[in-house]
Amino acid sequence: MIIRPATPADHASISRIVLPVIRAGETYALDRGMSEEAALAYWCGADRFTSVAQAHDGAILGTYYL
Repeated sequence: MIIRPATPADHASISRIVLPVIRAGETYALDRGMSEEAALAYWCGADRFTSVAQAHDGAILGTYYL
């Protein structure tokens, strides 16, 4: 596994990971009904350093931002 900066090509994988967490409403104080576009803007905004954990086969396993 490698940790690397996220790119726009990772957005679908990031959405797959992040949207269910936002929808659950238990971790982040965000609108549970926010759109995918809004969630990506929040998670991958210009003011953040967003990274992904990538398996050796290329699958995105997780994501985080600072």
